[in-house]
Amino acid sequence: MLNKVYDIVQKIRDKIERGQKYYLLMSNKINWNQFCASIYAIEDSQCAIDAYRELPFPTDIKGKYLFTYGLLQAFYLQQDAANGLSNALCNEKIDFKTKYPLLYNIRELRNDTVGHPTKRTQGKGSSETYSFIQISQITMKKIGFYYHLYSQNNDFQPEYIYANLDKAIIEQSECITEILTTVCDFLDKEYYDHLKKFEGNKMVKIFDQLKFAKEKALTDIFLNSLGIQSAEDIFKKCKEALTSRFGDWRYFGGSHLIREIDSIFELIKELEAKQDFSQIRYFLAKLMFKELEELQGLCKEVDEEFENGLKEYSS
Repeated sequence: MLNKVYDIVQKIRDKIERGQKYYLLMSNKINWNQFCASIYAIEDSQCAIDAYRELPFPTDIKGKYLFTYGLLQAFYLQQDAANGLSNALCNEKIDFKTKYPLLYNIRELRNDTVGHPTKRTQGKGSSETYSFIQISQITMKKIGFYYHLYSQNNDFQPEYIYANLDKAIIEQSECITEILTTVCDFLDKEYYDHLKKFEGNKMVKIFDQLKFAKEKALTDIFLNSLGIQSAEDIFKKCKEALTSRFGDWRYFGGSHLIREIDSIFELIKELEAKQDFSQIRYFLAKLMFKELEELQGLCKEVDEEFENGLKEYSS
């Protein structure tokens, strides 16, 4: 279970890179940066937790405090990062208290013992209360420690409480894994829903009249302008279809081809404005249709990608 965190984080990265999610994320700078910061923080804090588990516990009190403080802070950081990831990818903030009470208890343990031990404030207004915490040095071990709690709610009568760190490590791992799995499931459903929108709507059909437009543009002196116009209409519909699938046609893998075709159309229009119907215009049109046919092939690959993805997530 402890190693699953790394595996699921990698799965999330893989799921982000497919389809339109990556590009939509990048177009929102806040969500993109929160995603990047959160996913790295989840891994980094897991490294710290693993180090606590794997390395020998210090024998001197200074090292004991460093290890203990570090573990509890790593717990807290990882939980915040999981919340940030959920917010960036699923637009959902995690209510630890109600949804993950085990994590909430770990957060409270961190807040009590190493977060705000000199004066822990809880409640608001007239119901605001204070508590003060002291870790018992003599009890500090790798598996846990005792601490003294002096709470206003209890008229500052001392309470002796045990912090089970072994148990906290296991609970943290199980809950974080559950959160990351929930994010994976959300991404899968989101991806499936996106693919489903285009079921039976193949981009390659946009090019059905391309051959006819090419014949008019390159072989019929009277209809060549109409052929080029038909090709441009096909091209515009293709860009719109790519935008609907990827969030923006610029995020399409063949965007360089689209830019080249755009430039060719502009050159042809400039020649037409000058009433220049020389061989230059003919060769530009010929090049343009060649690149449109290449674009048609790329769009067929997109159709196959979407179709295969739909089959995969339907099974």
